Amino acid sequence: MNKMLYHKQMREMDNDNLNRFIGMSLDGPQLLSVWKFCSRGSLNDVIVKGSLTMDSFFIFCLVRDIANIYFGPPLSFYAVMTQPERRKVMYTGRRCQNFFYSFGIICAQLVTRTSPWDLDNRKEDPDEILYMVKKGGHIPMRPSLTVEAEMEISPAFLHLIRDCWTERPSERPTMEMVRTLMRSMNSNRNDNLMDHVFNMLESYASTLESEVEERTKELFEEKKKSDILLYRMLPKWVDPDQLIHFIELRGIY
Repeated sequence: MNKMLYHKQMREMDNDNLNRFIGMSLDGPQLLSVWKFCSRGSLNDVIVKGSLTMDSFFIFCLVRDIANIYFGPPLSFYAVMTQPERRKVMYTGRRCQNFFYSFGIICAQLVTRTSPWDLDNRKEDPDEILYMVKKGGHIPMRPSLTVEAEMEISPAFLHLIRDCWTERPSERPTMEMVRTLMRSMNSNRNDNLMDHVFNMLESYASTLESEVEERTKELFEEKKKSDILLYRMLPKWVDPDQLIHFIELRGIY
């Protein structure tokens, strides 16, 4: 009954900023969830295709928004994102600490710009990863946190991600701890994501303008070189300017 009520609540959620849940397909051999088609793709599509430039502040804003709108259910649907202990114990409570495993997986996905387990570049298949995640141990199976050199990711944020997916749920941070840490990591910046995007666009426009000017100068320099070469090739009694004008006239007539 609780599951039916949960699905009913999901179907009733309708907002322009949310991907609408259509329902569940229970007739086939596999359970399928049906969602509204997103023409621009999901977060995973954006990361894999690299169609959007995401710097450290852009990633910070996404993570901050996820933390602010937290309401319980996991927010990612990629391979082996569900916390290991949830495979043994039913999910209980909207603010259960088990959620933070999923939160850490999403943060790792944003920071590394890859799928959580980067299945295309590792030898283990999904079943092996699933087994190792469930097995746990002293050094549990977790995604890689290799960050690109140009990304200025705070070490405190990486430490927070590791705390979120630690093996013992009781050792994971609370949402208030996450929000406090997020605020401390951005104490010197008050601009929001839209301001940051507009600043990026202005920077791109300025860079593009400078690049156009530079290429125009290069074009003039090449034209000068070609004119000098033309002067050297023609006899001294021939005026190159008149010759060029004569060729243009012949082209017209």
